[in-house]
Amino acid sequence: MFHLADTTRRQWTLALFVLVCLAPTVLLTLIGLWRLLPGRTVAEQRRLSLLLGQPVAIEAFHQPRPGIVVYEDLKVLDPENGQTLAQCDRVRAQIGSIVLEGEQAERTQLQVSIPELTIHTATPTAIRPLIDRLLQRRVSSHLAQVNLTARKLTVSHDQTAFALAKLQSEIILRREASQLDATFQLADANPAEPARLRIVRNCQIHPAADGFDLTTGAGTLPCPLLATLLPPIKSLGAKSSFGGYLVATHTSRGWEGEAQGKFDHVDMQALVADRLPHEMTGTGTLDLEHVWFYADRLLGARGSLRSVNGRVSYSLPRALAAPFGLLEAFPDGGSATLPYAELAFRFYFDEQGLQLRGDCGAEPSGVVLDCGYLQLRQPAADHLPVSLTATMSALTDTPPEELAISPRAVWLMERLPLLPEPAIALIAAPADETVTAQK
Repeated sequence: MFHLADTTRRQWTLALFVLVCLAPTVLLTLIGLWRLLPGRTVAEQRRLSLLLGQPVAIEAFHQPRPGIVVYEDLKVLDPENGQTLAQCDRVRAQIGSIVLEGEQAERTQLQVSIPELTIHTATPTAIRPLIDRLLQRRVSSHLAQVNLTARKLTVSHDQTAFALAKLQSEIILRREASQLDATFQLADANPAEPARLRIVRNCQIHPAADGFDLTTGAGTLPCPLLATLLPPIKSLGAKSSFGGYLVATHTSRGWEGEAQGKFDHVDMQALVADRLPHEMTGTGTLDLEHVWFYADRLLGARGSLRSVNGRVSYSLPRALAAPFGLLEAFPDGGSATLPYAELAFRFYFDEQGLQLRGDCGAEPSGVVLDCGYLQLRQPAADHLPVSLTATMSALTDTPPEELAISPRAVWLMERLPLLPEPAIALIAAPADETVTAQK
């Protein structure tokens, strides 16, 4: 045993008290105060903004253990006007390292878990920049993979909100190509198979191109929600939905791809009356066996259209009767409309023209439009496809020689297959030359 003087014992006791009790207490207190400093939150906001390539605001954050960060009231902001694009009350992010196949150095992997995420945008297409910023690798070069799970995702735009559930997504960031894979379903549905979405950014071609493929699984998805991927779909109406398969690529030429599936609750006024000089109301079902498009043009389609209990202007059946060889007895009702029980037909069209087959349940067979005592139907004999020139002329109520100066006809010409040379010459010819050509 060592015999120490009283003074020495007191000094050792005081040193042990400071080392074991006082110093840890003071250190932990200082760390706690440092975590509460506003400057630390601001620094974390700056670090997170640089990592994601998007302005971020957070109310507070803490680290339960090394490698795990929990953010409170996190907001992703629009870099131009500072408005909130995405918001979540609580985010748990786990940071790790990963080495992608074909690479040597380690890069950052984020595993993000969110109970509820809300995305606000003014228009459907405003959501794409959030995804594009990641896929175009405008983020930290050290970020390689992001795994995001959310129990509920709410997407709101145009005063409309869509609630999705069970979101699981994975984003892989590579120099040659980046991709996002996600599975989800509507919050109020319980399909046997969730929807699957893949978005790819291909940087191996010049210029780089974005593409996606979507399978809705056993359920359907609202068309206004799908308009975030393919904007033209929004023209089918606010209540329309799609179930099936859709693949598209956006290049310097425009959209190209194909689709197969069914559009339900199609707004016939949005589909017809908003684009053509005819009135039509009702709710329809557009069943597409196959449709393909290229450079923003609908190259061909095969399927059927059915609508019930609507109204149609007298001008539409009278305009379609002559070019399609249909039998009709509709009087000249001017701009007035009459109710119809059913509009149903099968169709096929490509660059050669449009072919219709009446499919109403009314007798006799071949009825295209059933208005009770008035019917628009096909005779028994088959007819050849009607040229696109004649189709556009009938739909837009425009003479063939004036199609090039009709805004409605030009809108159709920009979205249908390129016309063959004789048709282009017919449209471009003066009126007197057109008469001679027709003779």
